[in-house]
Amino acid sequence: MTRGKDRCNTKKWHAGKTAATHREDDGKEEYMKKLMLVPLNLRLFEGEGGEAGGDGAAQAESPAKVVYGKQNDAQAAEPKSESADEPQNAIADDVRKAEFEKLIKGDFKDLFHERTQKIIDARFKQTKQLEEREAALRPVLDLLGSKYGVNAADIEELSKAITADDSYYEAEATHKGLTVQQLKQVKALERENETLRQARKEIEDRRNAEQATAQWLAQAEQAKQVYANLDLNREAQDPETGDRFVRLLRSGVDVKTAYEVVHKDDIISGAMQHTANVVRQKTVNDIKSRGLRPDENGTASAMASAVVKSDVSKLTRKDREEISKRVMRGEKIQF
Repeated sequence: MTRGKDRCNTKKWHAGKTAATHREDDGKEEYMKKLMLVPLNLRLFEGEGGEAGGDGAAQAESPAKVVYGKQNDAQAAEPKSESADEPQNAIADDVRKAEFEKLIKGDFKDLFHERTQKIIDARFKQTKQLEEREAALRPVLDLLGSKYGVNAADIEELSKAITADDSYYEAEATHKGLTVQQLKQVKALERENETLRQARKEIEDRRNAEQATAQWLAQAEQAKQVYANLDLNREAQDPETGDRFVRLLRSGVDVKTAYEVVHKDDIISGAMQHTANVVRQKTVNDIKSRGLRPDENGTASAMASAVVKSDVSKLTRKDREEISKRVMRGEKIQF
């Protein structure tokens, strides 16, 4: 009887344990169903650096410093491509033209007009100098034209009249012990020699200019490795800095140094901006390497120490319990 009662009690104990086990399994299943009802519609960071610690690391993390689920699109953490630093190369010409028209007809209208006027003044500066010189010579030419009875505006005829005037040469011929005709021949030879000398000088100057230009172009190509926007013609014709730039080149300064001298303020400003971009990019890369994301509301310092856990299969029991608590408090967690 005792053995029969023991077997009966054993069966009842197993039956009770089995029922308890089923209830526990049913409870876990119901809990996981509730957990999986959380929306799954946001994207992950590239990579899963925040999950590298495994379950053991998760136990050591403070729940307040753990972020569960997929986070919003962290565009701020995406590294910029090099092409993004040169947007004008990718913008269509019509778009650029429209933007340019908008600028020169809007807030920058006065600056554009000022710059245009400077370009015009620089281009016609030499013409104005020639006009002033001609105006200064006009009275003298009028006197000579009146003396010889020719039109002062006809320089060729006026020159012939002066050459044919013996009285123009008499004093000088007497002083040099020559006849007027001999002095005229000497003067003619001197004019021919001067013409030849000027022609040779022009050829030599042109050759030197070509050699200097070739040297400057070569230096400009080398300088473009550092300053990609450098354009030799544009720099030489710049209404504000062109004269100074050319003077530096003619004095023997190389193109790179001359460019740095006339643009030192812009270069310093650009270097500062480049440094800031490098630091910012380094920060973004550091955030990505750890699987973190910058906070969109400006609380990046608080998020910097948070760990993102977005893989359901790697959640621990403690993680699931923490998620359940947060969802009950109204927090939205999405996988």
